[in-house]
Amino acid sequence: MATITTILSTNQPSASRTVINTNFTNLNTDKIETSVLDTDVALTANSNAKVATQRATKTYVDTAIAGVGLSTCLTVIPMPAVPANNTILSLVVDITGNTTALIGQIVIPFAITANKITIRSGTTVTTPGTLILSLFSENGQTRLFSVTTGDITTINTLYTTSLSTIVIPAGIYYVCVQPTSTANLRSYAWNSIQTPFTTTEGMHSDIAGEPVMQGTIAVTANTAPTTITPNSISESATVSTLVIRLDN
Repeated sequence: MATITTILSTNQPSASRTVINTNFTNLNTDKIETSVLDTDVALTANSNAKVATQRATKTYVDTAIAGVGLSTCLTVIPMPAVPANNTILSLVVDITGNTTALIGQIVIPFAITANKITIRSGTTVTTPGTLILSLFSENGQTRLFSVTTGDITTINTLYTTSLSTIVIPAGIYYVCVQPTSTANLRSYAWNSIQTPFTTTEGMHSDIAGEPVMQGTIAVTANTAPTTITPNSISESATVSTLVIRLDN
């Protein structure tokens, strides 16, 4: 920065002239010459005598980042964010009562362009019916998709439902399942019923003010919520997260 000397009221005219000239000299020395500014977004000059403008620098960096391919996958069975029991990796859970949804965090390790989701029915289909499957962002404020399965009528059977093609970045999400109407059946879920994931002082649910990672939420009958509030998820005696498979 140029050094500027203030002209005092007590300065003689001859002294003022000297100060003014010195100030102009300093300003001229320290000014930025526009001729050295480089607006080339490719920075091809590779010069030590040029200065890239903010826009040129931003565009160069954005282009470089965009050119880095992120890992993707075609198929994924997401693991639960809460570690599953190491002796019982999954269990069948009751999905019943159309105003209650089972919800849990999952980890999607690579981006996937998904157009279908698959679940497996469990050991009992007391009342055949459909399920609503939804996926929410980690903060619960974005619903990535919500679809209704076909009628689930048979035990231990894979049921695949089409999705409107959606790009799901790698990250942590909440998967939510709720029955419609009088549907009463079982499906497979990751089982976390072990210390320290019990419903008494559970690490997944009992840290004051922080999100609950598995549990249930109240929902409007036959309607998927548009958002969820992770801090308001109710912990459940059945600490589990639905097993799903996403495919492209």
